Amino acid sequence: MNKGAQLQTRESFLYGRFETMMRPAYGSGIVSSFFMFYDGLDFKKNWNEIDFEFLGRHTNSLDTNVIRSSNGYADPGINVRHQTLNKRSSDNYWKLCIEWTPNEVIWKVDDVIIRTMVVQLKNRQKLMMNIWLGNPAWAGEFNEGLIPAKAEYLYVRYSAFEKGKFVFKWQDEFNALDNKRWYAANQSLYNTMLIEENVVFQDSKLYLNLTK
Repeated sequence: MNKGAQLQTRESFLYGRFETMMRPAYGSGIVSSFFMFYDGLDFKKNWNEIDFEFLGRHTNSLDTNVIRSSNGYADPGINVRHQTLNKRSSDNYWKLCIEWTPNEVIWKVDDVIIRTMVVQLKNRQKLMMNIWLGNPAWAGEFNEGLIPAKAEYLYVRYSAFEKGKFVFKWQDEFNALDNKRWYAANQSLYNTMLIEENVVFQDSKLYLNLTK
């Protein structure tokens, strides 16, 4: 089983603006992400998730998505939207922003709104970033020759949603791991083992590595 990485907040959030500057990994089968996720024990019946996902099979695009439960069952993919980019995704850094309010979610790329969705998500969610190997039917066929691979993040910025506006709270520029804010996952995800050792802080960047 190949080894990936995931960094996630200890805190769960209800609404807010979540921003990063990231460069995804290159290669079919590899998923690089920036997303919100409700990780309660009942998450399968009360699924709440907001996604930015780069699929390596697509060299110049990304996907946005909301997953939520309906009648106790999650319907992943029903809200997926494919967004074409003007440059090759893995060669560039992209400023990504999720604005989540009580009645809608807005996705922005490089400060431009690419999607607005009217939706009510009421579960508190953690902010997460990961790299892993997805189902080939979705993420594409994977070639072991693509390893090692990495996704890079320059910073994460959080603003709370208070009294109808976004209020800046903190920014992490990844000079080192802030254990009070973040933790690295040690768990399996589809056919990838997420390990703490593949979460690396170097040169004021966060690297999420994919290895053998």
